[in-house]
Amino acid sequence: MIKTDLWENAVYLYALSLLKGVGPQTLLRITRSYPSAEALTQASLEELHQSFDRKLAEYLHQTLENNWPSAVNTAREVIQKHVDKGVIPLPITSEKYPPLLKPISDAPVILYAKGDISILQQTDAVAVVGTREPTEQGVKIAHRIARECASRGYVIVSGLAKGIDTAGHRGALDAGGKTVAVFGTALDKIYPAENKELAEKISKEAGVLVSELPFGQQGFKTAFVQRDRIQSGLSLCIIPVQTGCEGGTMHTVKFARAQKRLIVCPRPAEAEKTAIQYEGIWCLIREGKVQSFNADSEQHYAALIEKLRKVQARLLPAPEEIRGESENAMAVDPKPPARSLWDVEVENS
Repeated sequence: MIKTDLWENAVYLYALSLLKGVGPQTLLRITRSYPSAEALTQASLEELHQSFDRKLAEYLHQTLENNWPSAVNTAREVIQKHVDKGVIPLPITSEKYPPLLKPISDAPVILYAKGDISILQQTDAVAVVGTREPTEQGVKIAHRIARECASRGYVIVSGLAKGIDTAGHRGALDAGGKTVAVFGTALDKIYPAENKELAEKISKEAGVLVSELPFGQQGFKTAFVQRDRIQSGLSLCIIPVQTGCEGGTMHTVKFARAQKRLIVCPRPAEAEKTAIQYEGIWCLIREGKVQSFNADSEQHYAALIEKLRKVQARLLPAPEEIRGESENAMAVDPKPPARSLWDVEVENS
């Protein structure tokens, strides 16, 4: 394989991650100051002191002298293994890295992607998320929301889980649209196994699979929670369809708020509005910090799309920006008014 800048930068960042004591936040700090291996390895101790505290600067200077060649060799093997399997490692320094994800304060330094990576450049994206144990009506609502948004040109982001996530992906596919499946595992392990066929369809025909975990990475307790920040980070808007007040979907909502993304909820169906699957939705609506809409109303989808356009205009970062500190300057109002989108229908009737 030709060693492109994309490949070399992925090797560089992966090699950095192998250094003892270099965690995600430190890795981001190093990347922001030294976006290439050449820049870092040629930096003098004095230059490192200008960028980092003394302890980190001295550690890097010593480690780069003693351990860097070994780390790079290991990184080359790992990155090549992904490429050989059709997985493209996207370093945060690349122009191909998702522009909405790049500015968040805890963005993955490398995002592993399989499928049409050009989709990750699209900023017209919404996340359709929810419980793994939805009602039958909840599945239909999630499917319709995804289908309606996809038919209007929006990429549907979700997590490939059973239930609402699956309905969201299928709604996008049935509309002839595009979808992004964010894994809580490495891409060499499809979870849940029952969605293997769906994952293959997404990667081969109408979307892309992504994960921040490299091949062989063992699962850990918070992996799926951390996955949720990527779902919201890739999206202009998060649409939780059904969830408990303490459900996993609430992690996505929490991240969305921190990232200043729009959060809207479909109004619970009248026939099952007391179902436990809607407890979290009612919690959000009653807090007055999210908007809600009628998932069966064409007019409400038009209102939603108009709102998304405004959010998009305010969220897009400068092309060279990778610093999380810029997020506030691009933020939308973290507390949108509590009025519901269906009020528009009343006003216009």
